[in-house]
Amino acid sequence: MQNLIHIQRLALYFTLAFLMSLLIGQPTYSEELPQLIINDSDWPPYFFAGKADSPKGLGKEILEVCLAKVLENEVIFKYHPIREMWSYLMIGRIDLNVNSYKESREETMLFSHEPIFSAGYKPIVLADSQITINTLKDFDPLNIGHLDGLKYSDWFLEYILNRQTGKSKVPGKIFVVKSADDLISMLLEKKIDVFVEAGDSTFWRAKKMGLAEKMKSLDFEIRTSNYFLTLSKKSNKIKNKQGFLNNFDECLRQFKKDDQYLTILKNYGFQ
Repeated sequence: MQNLIHIQRLALYFTLAFLMSLLIGQPTYSEELPQLIINDSDWPPYFFAGKADSPKGLGKEILEVCLAKVLENEVIFKYHPIREMWSYLMIGRIDLNVNSYKESREETMLFSHEPIFSAGYKPIVLADSQITINTLKDFDPLNIGHLDGLKYSDWFLEYILNRQTGKSKVPGKIFVVKSADDLISMLLEKKIDVFVEAGDSTFWRAKKMGLAEKMKSLDFEIRTSNYFLTLSKKSNKIKNKQGFLNNFDECLRQFKKDDQYLTILKNYGFQ
């Protein structure tokens, strides 16, 4: 009888030990599915940096739909200033972002192929301004507002940097600011003559400030680009990176056929 009790106790002990080993060896949810950080830009109407008194943004609403379908991970949208965003994306501290395509960026990030939206960059001046810009040289005498970290096109960014460093000797000056709202304020205060930004974004901001009628965009095009989901090559949270981007592309292609997609576009003034 005592032998039977001893055997039963041993069996219970080994059973409990086995179960405990399974529990200890089982990865937690956070280990299996780490949170992904995606940049939440301050770039209306596409992103609103998570501001409580603003809508989510055209880009963010579209991303939320497809990321929820192709990922089980929790995705955290977090605002970063432009310059900080670039450095964090390069080292994988930010996993995901929305970028236009440039070949040089392929060194640090992988691109999806289905565009989320398009944006065009043009010069913005006061509504009653007599300034005309037909060539790059027409910017030379002008005081230009420059949003720190903004990339524009390669050729226009080179022009801005040459003026900043004094390599290009021209009469006008460059004024560097940290926010796009500062560009609008400086233009209205006549501290600058012109700045270059995405027209949709600038006039969304200006409309909210009650100032849209005080500005106009010129026809000289700096750049119009499609914007894609990008994944940092340094991110270690998604193992099959290209598979994830392929699945996102397919989701987005299908979503563009859905009435919900058209509703999102209409809500932000895009028909």
